[in-house]
Parts: sequence; structure tokens; C-alpha cells
Amino acid sequence: MNQLLHNRFAVGKIPAGNFQSIPTKKRRANISFNEHEGYLIDIEKDLMKKFKLGRSGLHKYLLLKEGQQQFGSPFMG
Repeated sequence: MNQLLHNRFAVGKIPAGNFQSIPTKKRRANISFNEHEGYLIDIEKDLMKKFKLGRSGLHKYLLLKEGQQQFGSPFMG
């Protein structure tokens, strides 16, 4: 999993012999919490500490993990 999150390339540069990993444009999606959902923010902070990930990395990790459980896709190694 860490390889997926840390496998970043400089914009415009393609590693030698690896033409499939052409960088794409960044996409941004916001997550909204209602006033009474402060407990979710606390859980998010605890999970960030546990997995030693930032907010974005945590959400990517959890999406990959749940996607594999739901769909059986080999996204995680």
C-alpha cells in the first residue's frame, strides 16, 4: 500500500522504460461534515495517527481497503 501512495513522479518526467505511469492532473474532492458529526473528525484524527498518514492518504488507504473487500479487486499488495 505504501508503494501506491509514495510512488510519485515529477510532473512532465517519465521514468526510463516505464511509459504506463504518465502523471495525470490532480483531482480534488472535498468531504463535508455536519456540526453534529464532530466525532467523525476525532475518529479520522485517531486513524491518521494509527496509520501514520495524512488526511488524503488515509482516505485513499481506506477506499482501497474497502474496495478490495467489496469487489475483490487486487488493488492492495
